[in-house]
Amino acid sequence: MLETLTLLLTGFAASFFSALAGGGAGLLQFPALVLLGLPFAAAVATHKVAVVALGVGSTARHLREGASTGVSWACARCWVCRA
Repeated sequence: MLETLTLLLTGFAASFFSALAGGGAGLLQFPALVLLGLPFAAAVATHKVAVVALGVGSTARHLREGASTGVSWACARCWVCRA
């Protein structure tokens, strides 16, 4: 029960700081997973799933608010289109 509560609180804190700073959930989440006894590989996989979920949520909010610039993602990364 204590481990579950610790994971829940750590997840909320990591997501909160990630929302404020635009990243950095790994500073809290990954060490907490390892300290609670999760094997290293399982902790990395769990953390990566959480990071992908944060990215999907951020993208959905970005698109919902109409913050799109009209330039495709691939084109925005291309140096030719930045001229």
